[in-house]
Amino acid sequence: RRKAEKLEEISSGSEDDSDYSDSDSESDSDSDSEDDNSGNDSDSESEEEEPIRKRKKKHAPKAEKITRTHIPPPNKKHQVHFKKLEAKGKKAAEFDEVESLMKQMQAMSLDDPTYATLYYRACRLDPTGKVENIVSPPRPRAPQPSFGGSPYSGPRTPNSGITCFGCGERGHRINACTKIVEYISKGYIIRVAKDGYQ
Repeated sequence: RRKAEKLEEISSGSEDDSDYSDSDSESDSDSDSEDDNSGNDSDSESEEEEPIRKRKKKHAPKAEKITRTHIPPPNKKHQVHFKKLEAKGKKAAEFDEVESLMKQMQAMSLDDPTYATLYYRACRLDPTGKVENIVSPPRPRAPQPSFGGSPYSGPRTPNSGITCFGCGERGHRINACTKIVEYISKGYIIRVAKDGYQ
């Protein structure tokens, strides 16, 4: 009779008894009582699980839309605090830059032309003025001659070695010759432009 009930349960699709075999005759009574209890338990569990699943579906997070949110501006107390932090950050950055400039200058000679620019830049960035005490100022450079290297000899004597082609005298040119100007005014000669016309 129990085997018939088992067969009915198997044919009805009970999953709990699908592993049941005839060789387990000793545990028939034990398994029957367990099967009955497990059947009731599975039914009660499934009844309890359904509302939980429904609740989970209702409360499950949906795909979140990413939207921009308006962040309220900070109050004045926070603004003052942020400005102080920014000022400290700027001072720290300037201090770091001054340190790096000083390290570069220590590797250079005082005669290096870039040393002077780095020195003045470090002095400008350092509000304490300690750079001037720590690092040597650049050496002033001697003025270099602009051309040829010949020393300046002073003003030249006006047209000392020039000969006039009009009168043949020394010390002036033909365009400043007084005799030529006199000949032009008397009409003995005519001044012609370079292109051949008057």
